[in-house]
Amino acid sequence: QFKTLLTESIADDPELRDIIKNYESTVVDSKGNHYVFDDKDSKNPKTFISNNKLKKGGTLTIGWGHTGKEATIGNKILNSKAEELLTKDIIEKENIAKKVLFPKYDKYPLYIQRVLVNTVFRGEAKTSHEWVKAINSGNWSLAAKKYVEGWNINFSQAKYPKYKGGVANRMVNNQEAFIKYGNELKTKKPVVKNSKTETEKQRCLKMLPKEL
Repeated sequence: QFKTLLTESIADDPELRDIIKNYESTVVDSKGNHYVFDDKDSKNPKTFISNNKLKKGGTLTIGWGHTGKEATIGNKILNSKAEELLTKDIIEKENIAKKVLFPKYDKYPLYIQRVLVNTVFRGEAKTSHEWVKAINSGNWSLAAKKYVEGWNINFSQAKYPKYKGGVANRMVNNQEAFIKYGNELKTKKPVVKNSKTETEKQRCLKMLPKEL
């Protein structure tokens, strides 16, 4: 079952993986092993949570945003395991995007699919959210507007090099993708099937002499 999901997923898409790694950060020890940290820890690099006293009150995390059973106090994993967990998490989030949040997911271009999985990964997408409703109704300009509303974030700094990979930068990039796709839809000319022309062609073919 896992292999089937993987072949139908964008979990192996290098650009999406890099986007996630960019904003989740890579937290490793001197040997390159990923270790458990508290996501409320403000230190850089974040503290290895080897005992209860080092917890900061946030969610224990390992690898790139993984909070499953591997994220237990004192645990460390190889980079290969962290990559495996990222694949698993992307598949899980994409399935939520497909089956729960965005019914037309499979019809969207890859760059929009990346954005939608990205938002699910960060816990920003719910069926009750106005921007999600706007996407499902085909109103991409409204979705772009609503997506950044209600957050206590200074989006004016999103494009500063200093904040690249930060929450504001990531969300503004997502917003721009919504605007881009909405504009693409407006410029596409619908293909109109000319049934009359087809009928005339068929008649002409019938009038041609049959081969001997």
